Amino acid sequence: MATPPINPLFAVIMGARAQQGDLSIAGALPPGDDLFTYADVAKASNALTAAGCSSVAFRDLTLHFHTRHLTQDLGRFYRSASARSHTLYVAQSPAVRGRRRPDRRSDG
Repeated sequence: MATPPINPLFAVIMGARAQQGDLSIAGALPPGDDLFTYADVAKASNALTAAGCSSVAFRDLTLHFHTRHLTQDLGRFYRSASARSHTLYVAQSPAVRGRRRPDRRSDG
């Protein structure tokens, strides 16, 4: 898997998955592109050009997320980031999916 590039949000999410999740199930998934495959500008440009796109250009964007429920929203964001992310989450045992950090707040 490619390393999350300069994106601190993905670094937090992927770090939590590596620390708390069962990554051994990833090998049971059908082959597919890694979440960060197209973060590589050359790969993305080649794929878009091969698909018939022309004048392909890239630029970095700074995104800001505002949330009242950080833990829950990060989980939802990760699970919806790609089909593989969702499948990895769903394939975790109930014990793994139910893990919570001791300092997790549920107020809201």
